[in-house]
Amino acid sequence: DSLFAGVLGLAAAIKGVLDLSIRTYRCMPRADLYYLHCYLQYPAVRLRCKKDGVSFVYDAHDFYSVLSDDGREITRATKFISMFHLALERMCVRKAAACVTVSDGVAALEEEKFGRTFVVLRNVHDSRFDDPGYPSMRDQLRLGDAFLMVVVGNAKPGGMAVEQSIRALSELDSDVHLLFLGRGYEPYLDLARNLGVAGRVHAPGPVALEEVAGAIRGANVAPVLYWGVNSNLERCMPNGFFHVVASGIPVLYSVNLPDVALLASRYGLGLEFDPTDISSFVDSVKRFRGDPRQAADFQSAALIAASEISWESEEEILGRVLEPLIAPEGRIGE
Repeated sequence: DSLFAGVLGLAAAIKGVLDLSIRTYRCMPRADLYYLHCYLQYPAVRLRCKKDGVSFVYDAHDFYSVLSDDGREITRATKFISMFHLALERMCVRKAAACVTVSDGVAALEEEKFGRTFVVLRNVHDSRFDDPGYPSMRDQLRLGDAFLMVVVGNAKPGGMAVEQSIRALSELDSDVHLLFLGRGYEPYLDLARNLGVAGRVHAPGPVALEEVAGAIRGANVAPVLYWGVNSNLERCMPNGFFHVVASGIPVLYSVNLPDVALLASRYGLGLEFDPTDISSFVDSVKRFRGDPRQAADFQSAALIAASEISWESEEEILGRVLEPLIAPEGRIGE
């Protein structure tokens, strides 16, 4: 971990941003407004905006400056690259016509870091794109009337209690199954085999966005496995959470995620638990199964939440963000 290695890492990061910016600029269509999702593409978007006299909106999906703080070793190269990325994002935020992000908690972190307001635009599910004919994973896997727990979203090592969920499964009744819908869960299947629950852990991989609702249809409960390994994950609002809510599936929501817990408790969507604590996981599932009337109430509440927490409502927020940027003549300018 020498200074030379750090400089080499920084040089590679700068080159990567330049290469990405060149590719981005070359394929960017002319527009009156740009909506930027990745600050690494800021140089290309800023150059195009200056050239054409238009603006861009920056949508920060995470509090990026703490992403490397997830338990991994922080090398000198990592520090240098993080400093460069932070400086780049700071320029991006300063020049954006408006900034949005995914939750109240992340917005507060962004505002403290960059000194400007971030509008909250949640990444909720849009049921208008659902494929109603897509067969459920319960049917595809021939699980019958098994008690099915579903986790939606890609595995995030260090930030999700995947291992704990499999260990908890090994302490639950043999008719309890666990479905991971997304990428990156294959490395955990060895643990399932070692614990004797390989036949009850399912990792079919990702499905298309319009197939998610159909795939998880009929699941009994959805444990939210994220935990606050850093401030970004602590204040996140995972897309997978909104997918299960949109499907009317009750949740086990983490005590470590205040934004998720606030929304889940407000609607009465399920039970609170600690995904990193195996005994808490086991107890919460047993409590859920042990009270069918309460489980039915949770499902009813989830269906009500599904009708209210929708992309149609978020579109109105997006419209309010964009409206001040639209000039009377229909052109969007800086």
